[in-house]
Amino acid sequence: MFETEKEVLDWYERQPRSLSKGFVDSIEWCDVTNHDLDPAFVPVLFYMRDVEYFTDIYYKELRRTPTGKDPIIRKFMDRWSVEENQHADLLKVLKTLLAAIIHEESLHSSFYWNVARVKLNQSKFSRDLARFIVGHFWTPVGQGAKPAHETNYVIATLFRGANGLEFFSRMVADRIARLPGFAGFTALSERIEPIVQA
Repeated sequence: MFETEKEVLDWYERQPRSLSKGFVDSIEWCDVTNHDLDPAFVPVLFYMRDVEYFTDIYYKELRRTPTGKDPIIRKFMDRWSVEENQHADLLKVLKTLLAAIIHEESLHSSFYWNVARVKLNQSKFSRDLARFIVGHFWTPVGQGAKPAHETNYVIATLFRGANGLEFFSRMVADRIARLPGFAGFTALSERIEPIVQA
């Protein structure tokens, strides 16, 4: 476990890019059209592409905030912004690519979670405020910039039924509940349950 934000940043910066120039150049782009794509996932891919492009807006806005001026967060954001925009460009393709994007996104997620854990450990006020804000204002990434019906379609497609809800709870909601101040927190699963059970 990391004890400081600097340790999290040092770990993150040691992680090599999955989507290196060599990796992207090695993809047999001419072969992409030879593989079928389930039409149900086309809107999901468009949604994900758009959310990745929105990162540039978040990046510019966040740089103006106290969080964005924090040297640890700023250093992460500089690399994050480049990677997210490249993900958006590359989502116009697929399978091999998605594995590399998933790897980089998991690094982003680990950075967020570990910095949140360090910061939440520092202050009860921060824990209480974070839980209140997430509990009352959280929406899935992209919602707001994208219409709610598109967000709901993506959620329903990726996490359909009881198995999808269990997967979401295990991989996302339970991880949030392990953060300081979030024990017993179920708002994320409650938000998606009516969508995936429909």
